[in-house]
Amino acid sequence: MEHGRDRPAEGNVTVRPIVRYLNEVYKRFFKFGLVGLSGTVVDFGTLYLLNTFFPTQAGLLGWMNLFVAVSFELSVINNFLWSYFWVWRDRRRSFALSFLAYNLSTGVAFLIRLAVFNLGIAVTQADPHQTPLVYWVVVCLSVGAAVLVNFLFIEHAVFGRRRAKERDLAHGSE
Repeated sequence: MEHGRDRPAEGNVTVRPIVRYLNEVYKRFFKFGLVGLSGTVVDFGTLYLLNTFFPTQAGLLGWMNLFVAVSFELSVINNFLWSYFWVWRDRRRSFALSFLAYNLSTGVAFLIRLAVFNLGIAVTQADPHQTPLVYWVVVCLSVGAAVLVNFLFIEHAVFGRRRAKERDLAHGSE
C-alpha cells in the first residue's frame, strides 16, 4: 500500500495533522474572539444601561449580581447565534439542543465570572458610581476568566469534533 503525504508509514508520526488541527483551532478561537467582542458590547452596554437607569447603593450586591446576570444572558444569546451560524457552522447539531448545551456551558462560565466578580468587589470595595474604573477592571477580569473556560467547553462539548471519517469526507479525503 502506498503512503500519502499525510499518511505516514506505520509507526512514523507526521506533524501535518497536528499543524492543521492547531491552525483550525487558532482560526476558530479568532472567530470566537470576534463574537466575544460583540457579546462584550451587548453585555457591557446592558450593564451600563441597567446601572444608569436603576442606580444602586454600594452594598446592594444582590442588585448588581442581577444586573450582571441579565447583561450576561443577553450576550449569551447574541454569542450563541453567531457561534451556531458562523464559528461552528461546520459542526451544527439541533438548534435547540445546541442552545441548551451552549447555555449550560456559559452557565458554568458565568459562575466562574460571578465568583471572580464577587471576590474582586469584596477585595476592592468597588462601586460603579464611586469608583467606576476599579469596578470595570473587576468586570474585565471576571470576563477574562470566563472566556478561557467557555471556549474550551464549547469547542469540545457543545460543538465537539465530528468523527474523523466524517471530517475527512467533508474535506474530500478518502
